[in-house]
Amino acid sequence: MPTWRLTLTGTTFAEAIRKAATRSERTLFFGHQKILLMGEELARRGDLRSVLDFWARNRESYLAIDVLLAEGPAGDIMEARPKFARSVSLFLHEQMQQVIKTSRFVKHSLAEVLAALDAGQDILLARVKMVPGQELEVSGTGVIREGRLGGWLTPEETQAALWITGETKGCDILVVPVPELQQTLSVEFGKLQAEVKPLMEEDKLSFTIKIKVEGKIAEKMGNPKLFAAADLHQVENRAARLMEERIRQVLGKLQQQYQADVLGFGRKVEKVRPRQWEAMKGQWRQIYSGLPVTVQVKVSIRRTGMVS
Repeated sequence: MPTWRLTLTGTTFAEAIRKAATRSERTLFFGHQKILLMGEELARRGDLRSVLDFWARNRESYLAIDVLLAEGPAGDIMEARPKFARSVSLFLHEQMQQVIKTSRFVKHSLAEVLAALDAGQDILLARVKMVPGQELEVSGTGVIREGRLGGWLTPEETQAALWITGETKGCDILVVPVPELQQTLSVEFGKLQAEVKPLMEEDKLSFTIKIKVEGKIAEKMGNPKLFAAADLHQVENRAARLMEERIRQVLGKLQQQYQADVLGFGRKVEKVRPRQWEAMKGQWRQIYSGLPVTVQVKVSIRRTGMVS
């Protein structure tokens, strides 16, 4: 590997990094930095605003670098051996560009993370973990609550969370079993629109989530019979129900288990109901954990591919 791993320790990051002068004849230049990877233990016990303070103040910092969380020690991730990339950091930097093909992880820059933390907002950060063969996988997300890692979302839960926020870039694949047709289909998203609305009735707050998806059949397995119009309608209904189930599942985890408003529900209330928000923001986590949410998904399949 054409890289050199340098491990430094100190009471602060600035002190540790300055110790590099005792071990390297070259000056570290942070304008070349590609990623910032934090270990799980540090993210759980340390306030990330303090952890990232050095990079916020350093005039050499490149605020567009990607911020990721390691499952386990960050040092273990740096021991991986990517098959094609010249270093772990380049692999992770290039892997983050794959967000245009999948919503199984998120891509957040240092500037976005600092802005969220300064505003006191919860946020999701991409997770990196080792897989057999000394290789790496970027999938799933860490739930940052009040500046600390509260837990993890699986890749599938991350997908459902991004459906709600509308952050998915398209090209997502949803595997839809349709027992009535004896088929399993891959539906590829082409367009996704999400609408999240707070409703206030008799001082009781609730939310509605409406999602519209346009997609195409990317693959069909099982019964080889040709599609009929009624068959496509069954697939659309089954896909919509599957998405609704997964959205409710991730909402339950975020609301009850983590009480982390990474989906920005509080910001929605503040925007449309500023007076009510002032009254409830002090108890927002308790209110959020029991918030009724109605989910509606509509799936429209526009194309079936090169064969009918």
